Amino acid sequence: MLIKAARLICLVLIASVGSTWASQTAINLTVGVHNGSVLIPVVLNGRPLSFLLDTGSNRSTIDASVVDRLKLERSTGTEALGNYEAQSLHTVRAKNTKVGGFEFSDQIFVVANLDAVSRAVGATVDGVLGNDILRNLTFRLSYSKQSAMFGRLSQLGNLGTPAKLREEGNQFFVPITLLSLGHELLLDTGTNSTNLAWQTWEQLSKIWTPKSKIEGIASSGNSPSTAFLVCITNVRIGDIEIKNQGVRVQNPVSKGAFSEPSFEGIL
Repeated sequence: MLIKAARLICLVLIASVGSTWASQTAINLTVGVHNGSVLIPVVLNGRPLSFLLDTGSNRSTIDASVVDRLKLERSTGTEALGNYEAQSLHTVRAKNTKVGGFEFSDQIFVVANLDAVSRAVGATVDGVLGNDILRNLTFRLSYSKQSAMFGRLSQLGNLGTPAKLREEGNQFFVPITLLSLGHELLLDTGTNSTNLAWQTWEQLSKIWTPKSKIEGIASSGNSPSTAFLVCITNVRIGDIEIKNQGVRVQNPVSKGAFSEPSFEGIL
């Protein structure tokens, strides 16, 4: 299941800390949309790279092979929580990072092997842009045009109807109605399909039974966890209603974000 590319998505996560807007006009960048995921050009220490745009990550990440190529010095390890496990990873510091017309000095990145991410996306992923960077940017993203406009809020034109998100742990949660039940799903541009946690499915299955399920859907990477696919007859986000939307349902897991009782899934 891929994200439908006919819609315009506007992300305005503003903190204005640690970034500098260096242009008098808005900047349009061509982005790559691969299997529903967005790859965006990033310049790190003068080297052009391709990063996955991922509002589901609270920390930005760089691939270990890129760290070696750029001869970045690794520092002490840090804990990072993923969907299905927690990992102890090293960090590196980049002197200069540019995204659109925004510049960051001494930005810290987590170091990880992103081979599995590249395979899932279907293109080389040099790094991941998480909310530690994204929350300091203002941009308008179009999946259908494969473009992103960066600038000040006043330069981005009509942004439509805003939706209030809940922030927790440098992540943002979207209120959504599945059938008649209200939930909060993690805003995650790094995934190409909505994935409901098992406890969310247990609530839905008490009031509704799907006509069919597709079992045995594997997760990307080396995770042994599996999921199944169902078609939700009615989904509502704000004043937008979606009929017959296919979603993944995550089977129970013992580690990672999907094992947390309060975690309802990713959007």
